[in-house]
Amino acid sequence: MSVKKVKTGYQVSWRSADGRRHRETFRTQKAANQHERDMRDLREQGVTTVGRKSTLAEFVRTYQRDVYPRLRANTTKGYDLVLARHILPVFGETRLQDIDQRRVQDWVNDLADHGKRVKGGQRGPMAPRTVEACFAVLSSILSVAAEYGYARPVPRAGRGRAGVRLPKVHMTRRTPATLEQIYRLGYAIDDDVGPAFVYLAGFCGLRISEILGMHPSAVDFDRHRIHVWRTKEQATASIVDMTKSGKDRYVTMTQPVEDAMRQHLAEYPHPDLVFHRNGRSFDASNFHKTVWKPTRDSVGLPNVTVHTLRHSAASIMIANGWSAKRVQRELGHHSAAFTLDRYGHEFDLREEDPGRDMLTDALTKQLERARRSSEEVPQDG
Repeated sequence: MSVKKVKTGYQVSWRSADGRRHRETFRTQKAANQHERDMRDLREQGVTTVGRKSTLAEFVRTYQRDVYPRLRANTTKGYDLVLARHILPVFGETRLQDIDQRRVQDWVNDLADHGKRVKGGQRGPMAPRTVEACFAVLSSILSVAAEYGYARPVPRAGRGRAGVRLPKVHMTRRTPATLEQIYRLGYAIDDDVGPAFVYLAGFCGLRISEILGMHPSAVDFDRHRIHVWRTKEQATASIVDMTKSGKDRYVTMTQPVEDAMRQHLAEYPHPDLVFHRNGRSFDASNFHKTVWKPTRDSVGLPNVTVHTLRHSAASIMIANGWSAKRVQRELGHHSAAFTLDRYGHEFDLREEDPGRDMLTDALTKQLERARRSSEEVPQDG
């Protein structure tokens, strides 16, 4: 390794653990010396280092080493699929310093037009949300590379902010299952799953991973609530002490849910699982195939998924006067704004409007006071 002065500053030259030569130029000698020490330490640890002239594929290994340990297995599995299918085939051999907003915009446009594989070897338009997810992975990689000084970040365009313009996402109006349909599903499902599973999804809004990973101690009958802190990972088929958002929460257990849970726990006890089959936890994909699909087909609801019941729970909560903030906390959304974006139309459909009633009462009282005040003013003449 060496540091030498050049016309544009101070150049550091070194070989990484894989034997490749790298050169970086810094404006100050102090920064160059610090970089040389960092690279020497990494080489001694056997870590393959990268620089501005390294390709995205070379940096991905560094990104996975530094970022993946903090992510859930389901998330890293999704990232790897996006990398293999959409990012590395396009940017894998491109140097980090050459990836700019224009290149990324062209890539996004191409995904939107031809990113989806269809039958016959043809390619068709990719859904806006899928394009958004692909861009999020690439943007995250470039942001970390920018922190290390290897690339420029490529942000998403926003209000008053330049960046990559993504295709517009049109919110689809979901049709939630009705109370009568939820009851039919609970009545028809296998006994070792029972109405308890259906009610947790349809009345409490729990995700399937949260239901399948639930511990018996999470059910608090005294406080009429459920502590959501554990999930069943689909990618690894393991139970982890983590939710999708990374934060645990409490959800309200209404009387129908409580009654179903008492019966289920009494009939199918297990020291570590609420839902199990012969003592073994359910696998999500196998559960869909062997339990859920036969159940919904038997009652004539082929389009109702477990996640559909989560939307049903939100609709029921909103229709009965719960605020957006409470719905957000119960469902585990990252913000009330997201809840309003997703279910804003449900608030508009409420037959009873507590806010309107409160404002009507206040205005009626104020108008009455104003009327009395005007009558008490003595008339001239």
